Amino acid sequence: MIKRKNQSVVQKAPSPDLLQPDDLTAEIEKRIGNLVHGSVKTQVVNQVSALFREEYSGPIPHPRHLAMYEDACPGAADRILKMAEDSLHGQIDLAKASTASEISDRKIGMYLGFSSLVILIVSAVVCAISGQTVIAASFIGVGALGTVSKFIHGRNGNSDKKP
Repeated sequence: MIKRKNQSVVQKAPSPDLLQPDDLTAEIEKRIGNLVHGSVKTQVVNQVSALFREEYSGPIPHPRHLAMYEDACPGAADRILKMAEDSLHGQIDLAKASTASEISDRKIGMYLGFSSLVILIVSAVVCAISGQTVIAASFIGVGALGTVSKFIHGRNGNSDKKP
């Protein structure tokens, strides 16, 4: 709606850029009126509304919308692009830090696992030397079962699980 100097209200026709898809279809049907009938009318409405429909996704607005931002506020387009670039750099840094942390955790896990295995083997040898063969066998059994099961099932658990 536009108000004029004499305060009368004039109805402005909606711009196709500002209409939602359902509103656009309704507006086209209203304007076509009785010019076309039946299934042909539906086809015409779909073809005409397809001219104005577009989908766009991404970290920055559609180029046309970006130009509108720039027209409304000079320098806004550059600020929007800078914001998208900063966001991308932040995501990259987060992914790098996450990967580095995961690698570190896995290395620590390998070192601790190897240390535990060595402690079990040394304990088994000490028990065997002192004549405690049952305890020595249990230490070796625990170490062997834990190691062999990790080789069989992998670090993620059961081999039955599907990715």
